[in-house]
Amino acid sequence: MASTHRAALAALALLTATAACDQARPTLGEAGAGAEGDCTSCHGDATRSEASALLQAAPPRDAHGSASGPAVGAHQAHLHATAVSGPIACAECHAVPAQRLHSNGQVDLAFGALARAGGASPAFAGGTCSGVYCHGATLSGGSLTAPAWGGAGPLDCASCHGAPPPSHAAGATACATCHPGTVNADGTLNLAGGLHLNGVVDVNGAHPDGWSDPAQHGRAAKRDLSSCTACHGADYGGGTSGVSCNACHGGTAWQSNCTFCHGTKVAAYAAADLPKAAPPLGTQGETAVTDRAVGAHQKHLLATVSSPLACAECHAVPADLGHLDGAAQVTFGVAARRNGAAPAWNGTTCASTYCHGSIAGAAAPAPTWTSTAGTTCASCHLPQSGSGTSAYSGRHYLHVSSRGISCATCHGSGYTASAVVPATHVDGTRQLQPIVGWNAASRSCAPGCHGGETW
Repeated sequence: MASTHRAALAALALLTATAACDQARPTLGEAGAGAEGDCTSCHGDATRSEASALLQAAPPRDAHGSASGPAVGAHQAHLHATAVSGPIACAECHAVPAQRLHSNGQVDLAFGALARAGGASPAFAGGTCSGVYCHGATLSGGSLTAPAWGGAGPLDCASCHGAPPPSHAAGATACATCHPGTVNADGTLNLAGGLHLNGVVDVNGAHPDGWSDPAQHGRAAKRDLSSCTACHGADYGGGTSGVSCNACHGGTAWQSNCTFCHGTKVAAYAAADLPKAAPPLGTQGETAVTDRAVGAHQKHLLATVSSPLACAECHAVPADLGHLDGAAQVTFGVAARRNGAAPAWNGTTCASTYCHGSIAGAAAPAPTWTSTAGTTCASCHLPQSGSGTSAYSGRHYLHVSSRGISCATCHGSGYTASAVVPATHVDGTRQLQPIVGWNAASRSCAPGCHGGETW
């Protein structure tokens, strides 16, 4: 008897619940109600134009026929594209039921992969969503990262993260520079690309991991420093990126310190330290003479057969950072052009320079910049010593080999067959003693030892 009574009560309760459910929503045949068994038979609108029947089932209408309230909330704002995101699938907030057993009056939330992206821990309580990736849980500076489910008004960029974020310069607006896959040039979001709200912060135009290591960003900057100004500003003070090169390098002195990028670094750099800026070290870490960035720099600056050559004799000494473009800017100076020489650089050798001679028979009048071979007298002109007339120019053979006249007799003290006076050698003037009586126009001499002779 007791079991029969309990069964009757259960049947009555089920009948009452079913009747209440049927009374709370449109019955079959009413406007908006779907066929029996369809999701829209309980909620949503079967007559609403949607891409799928599942979207038609989303409120409004809710299971009680209402077009507003907690059961309606922001369903439509999630399921359709907005100015800040594409459509969000139903399964990102709750499981999509496969049968009617979910009709128990409870909201069964089960956040999906997107809501949990980036380590987010989403939760729903008190009518609000919080800790959700989609609303900026993993970002900073957002003004509405825990929106009310039934909140009014559309969201914008600043709702989920700072615009710009706190880590950026206050005036940073060129979002597309670093996020070209998610932001268009005009500042609107590129939703069609599918990269916004995809679970990954898309930084396609900025720097890779480890960029703060000088071995990475330093060498890249030295190849094309001007490109850095787009984000860091023309003065490298931060620009739209908010990251100041000057702050990292202790002020602006680095911008006029030639040793900052190459050569032997000098902290308190002065103009007199310019020779120390010559490689080695090159801008990309080069140290070998066979590297073009190093080459014969030291041979010129520490010359042994002439006075040390100034940097400006081979290239202009830059006055600013504009020369950092990865290209060798060779511009020959006065010494290289003496006596009408027309020097040329082809990227490998220097040719037709006064400094290296252009005399027929010289061993290396167009030396290779990266050569490890030493320079001798015969590199630039005939050696003027040894046997055989082919080793001598003009009448050197007659004077030196036949008559044993020393080099110093005509050229002055310090000049021998194997030595020169660096201070006066390669200075644009032939070093001849007055006794020679040299006439450059007629290329003749009239020394006391003999009458006038053509050289």
